[in-house]
Amino acid sequence: MVIMAAAAALAVSLAVGCQESLAIKEYIQKKVAELSSEWHGIKTVVAGQCYAAKVACNGDIVYVLYYDSATQRLMIVKSPDRGSTWNNPFIVDSTPAYYTSSNNIAVDASNLYISYYEDNTVHFIQLTDTGATFSASNARTVSDAYSAYPYGYENALAYDAQYVYVAYCAGGCPSFRYAEKSSAMSFSAPVCIDSALNPPEGSFGNRKPLSMIVNSDGINVAYFDDYYNSHEGRLKCAVFSIGDSLPKTVSTPALGLVPGSPYITPAYRPSAASRDFISFYDNDEDSLKLYEHYTYPDGMMLMHRYNVITIDSSSSDVGEISSLMLLGETLYVAYYDDANSAVKFGIGNQASASVDYAFENAVVDTVGGSQFDLSLAADQSSDTFYLVYYDSSGGGALKLAKSLDGGDTW
Repeated sequence: MVIMAAAAALAVSLAVGCQESLAIKEYIQKKVAELSSEWHGIKTVVAGQCYAAKVACNGDIVYVLYYDSATQRLMIVKSPDRGSTWNNPFIVDSTPAYYTSSNNIAVDASNLYISYYEDNTVHFIQLTDTGATFSASNARTVSDAYSAYPYGYENALAYDAQYVYVAYCAGGCPSFRYAEKSSAMSFSAPVCIDSALNPPEGSFGNRKPLSMIVNSDGINVAYFDDYYNSHEGRLKCAVFSIGDSLPKTVSTPALGLVPGSPYITPAYRPSAASRDFISFYDNDEDSLKLYEHYTYPDGMMLMHRYNVITIDSSSSDVGEISSLMLLGETLYVAYYDDANSAVKFGIGNQASASVDYAFENAVVDTVGGSQFDLSLAADQSSDTFYLVYYDSSGGGALKLAKSLDGGDTW
């Protein structure tokens, strides 16, 4: 009886093992088929001098917002099939101007929210994806410039179930407005976020790149405060809700002063109650770095980890422009290596909860010039990454790199 039971258990175990092996084999075959049949790699989206681009995706649909230097228009193109083919460009703003400072796009089902810079002003517009083209509505001026402020604005865009949010740099002060989703969105009055950077008009002339996401913590705006010193400043992340009184006192990370310049780049701030990750360019070392704060065990706040690690210092000037995102436990970053005229992609993982993130970096493409905006988007359901960037070699081209295996290959 015992022998028969053991034999039956072994048979079940072997059957389960065979099923698992079969499942693994089928998964590998499926991935091989996907990689071999679906387009991936690098292709030109738009030829010519087209840059200041942002990419976003919604299922199989991919959108690229960009500035067309030849026509001096802000344009958008759409791919209905994951980047294989592209519709004709659609003009987002028909006024000839230089839309090159900061353009942003957020996809909310069939609605696209776009914020952009033009003529020292931040603008907002809503597009509805109608299939072959778009329907534009809710064109708004979000902010006018301070009269003594000559640089222009950096801005960021986010939304949740009820509101659309725009953060922007006004006279060196990170500011904020929001609008309730409706047929005719009306934005709230502008308000400075940081009480330490709330000067009289024109007192601050340094432009501060910023980023914004909305999650369970609230509205998160990351930026660089260079008010403390002309050579060093502090990374900051303001976390607040609509009902909070602004401006507010914004704490700085425990690491203190960070070498840099007013053009330091906090590219993105993923957060989940106990996580802070900000990528930035170290102007002293000309390298890409990451500020990391997290607790472990995750979310229990028993141990805190505050640190700055180097993502890439392999050349004499790398990482001034970057795009960072956190998916699950993994960090992904796209950036320029200016010294080598290359676009790079890095994957960051932790060996354990108490160990800092370590990055494996690889070259995606070699380009003519660098230091133009680049943008990263991901479709988690299919492990697909899209990276859009400008290649100035030859006549110039806006390019899209696509990976089907989570950024391992392009």
